[in-house]
Amino acid sequence: WIQHPTHLDLMYTTRNFLISIDPTGLAPGCHSAYITAHDSTCPDKGKLFEIPVHVVRTEQLTEGMKPTALHKLMYKPGDIQRHFIDVPAGATWANFRIKNLSTENPGKFVVHTVQLLHKKQVRTMENRKMMNLMQNAEGELNIPVKGGDGEVIELCVAKYWDNLGTIQVQYSLEFHGLMPSQRELVMHGGEGIKRVDLTATISHEEVQPIIKLKNFVQVLRPTESQVVTLGGRDLIPVGRHTYELQLQYSFTVAKATDLTVNMSMLSDLLYESELESQLWMLFDSNKRCVGSGDAYPSEYVTKLEKGDYIIRAHIRQEKRELLDRFTETPVLVSSKLSSIYGVDVYAAHSEALVGGKKFGNETCYPGKTVPVYIAPINSDKYAKGATLGQFLQGTATFAKDESGKKADVYTFKYILPECTKKKDKSKDKDKKNKTDDFVLYQEAVRDTNISWLAKLPADKQETQDLYNELLEKCRAEKSVYSAQAVHAARLQGLMAVTDEAKKEWKLIYETGNKVLGEIKETELLAWMGTKSDTRENAAEVKKEMEKTKTQLIEACAAVGDAALKEGISNGEEVVDDIYAKILKYTDPTDSKVVGFAVRYLIHNKLHAKALKFVVKQLDEKITKELMNQLIDLLKELKWDHAAELTSRSMAAKFPAAYPPF
Repeated sequence: WIQHPTHLDLMYTTRNFLISIDPTGLAPGCHSAYITAHDSTCPDKGKLFEIPVHVVRTEQLTEGMKPTALHKLMYKPGDIQRHFIDVPAGATWANFRIKNLSTENPGKFVVHTVQLLHKKQVRTMENRKMMNLMQNAEGELNIPVKGGDGEVIELCVAKYWDNLGTIQVQYSLEFHGLMPSQRELVMHGGEGIKRVDLTATISHEEVQPIIKLKNFVQVLRPTESQVVTLGGRDLIPVGRHTYELQLQYSFTVAKATDLTVNMSMLSDLLYESELESQLWMLFDSNKRCVGSGDAYPSEYVTKLEKGDYIIRAHIRQEKRELLDRFTETPVLVSSKLSSIYGVDVYAAHSEALVGGKKFGNETCYPGKTVPVYIAPINSDKYAKGATLGQFLQGTATFAKDESGKKADVYTFKYILPECTKKKDKSKDKDKKNKTDDFVLYQEAVRDTNISWLAKLPADKQETQDLYNELLEKCRAEKSVYSAQAVHAARLQGLMAVTDEAKKEWKLIYETGNKVLGEIKETELLAWMGTKSDTRENAAEVKKEMEKTKTQLIEACAAVGDAALKEGISNGEEVVDDIYAKILKYTDPTDSKVVGFAVRYLIHNKLHAKALKFVVKQLDEKITKELMNQLIDLLKELKWDHAAELTSRSMAAKFPAAYPPF
């Protein structure tokens, strides 16, 4: 089946010769041959070069409702049978079925299928499965395929080497097809209703579309990026330097989830990449490495708890100018949704518009198009706090057949629009009341001064002067709530001093008592005990009371801490009263008061209860200060073994620096 010249006269320049290949008489399968060239003056030297020729002849599919390749063969241990099959146009999945015809021996088989797509990796359309078949038992494998002219799938069935005995099996590969008009299903929340047309070119198929959103994807831009020259360890002979691009990203996880990091520009490439290497490491807020990965992101799923995290990525190349192109490389961070969200699908545009009857079942015949209408989702739950480019990702299936649901699966992306903005009712009331603009200006200036009072350095004379000035204005206006806010802001500024030795505990004690003196607890308790507030200004009252409650709780914690630190007269009684007051308004594990609650319990020698509160704080966020407090409490309880174990783990939990790549 190969024709070629017997001699080639080659002198000083390139020459061509013709090869003719006629595969028409070859049996289905893979055929190989080699054309070798020898020196005519000395053939014993062996071949000078060879030209390999490979021809693959595909099998004919049976005619009928579903195109099928059918085989019945005898297998011995280690036998391998390869079949090359044309994938008919319009096919999107295939069902492989195998049956053990033996009544005596079980069978163990490996089924491997590969379909090569133009300029794509082998693993794109590769499937492998091991099947254990008892006597007269059947097995099934559902695989995705892509139909069209010149599309071929290789089916390899092998009997495992340690499966003794000869058995007869029958297997088939049956093709199905239900093709959407768009293989990449992307929907923007602002587009309205999206239409997708389904066609079946092979034979009729039952349609039952199901779309599920499973992941929330954030798009992160690097907060830091730098290109560094690597040291002598990374020199390429002779004396060629290698450069490293270091990228850093930061994000927050609101609740525990499974997370996948995807450097989308590079993640589908490994050895064929133009860059030498890619690697990312995931760190918590204490610089502890909790995960790492490189290409193929689906293989690196990390379980994360609530908290702040840092991703550090590195890319290497010997060309610095090439690395400069990647300094703004985005990273996709995909987290699993707490529950799968089903997208509504309709058979008619009018039904999708009014939220009427959803898509049931329909049969798609060859030559007929079945339209599917996808309605936008209520994305406010997910769009809250979303930034530009964030989207939900899931899967879409259109076949009713179970095998089609498993194999013929499409990625569905829903790009989140801007979250709905809540209407500020207070502005409408201001318009109705027609408050004087100058009064509004004075209130805005006062609120700005109060907010800055909490931020300015507490030990500066200018801060004290601003404090006194605001109090004078409050007395002149006879405003109780304003005076309360001024004292609370001053207390917040005093407590913001980071150096414990420089905190003015006596002044904190006095200011905290001023805040408590301004608050009308009877009104606050009456509001807290009200089940339903039907007043017109109920929302404004709620906002004001919540603010007052927060100020009271923070003031109680500050006064209690000052009493413990300063050692004031009748301090024991004051601290007990403060703790009892806190219990009336909130739980002692509240983040605003838990620090004081722990110190109060330690002061009263209730170390076990204090330990319980500290452990609960550590469940929320692990910090070095809390871990040191935990160790001290364990020592007080004489649990030396636990204290020793926790102390030894400190170096691993709180590294001094990020580890190198």
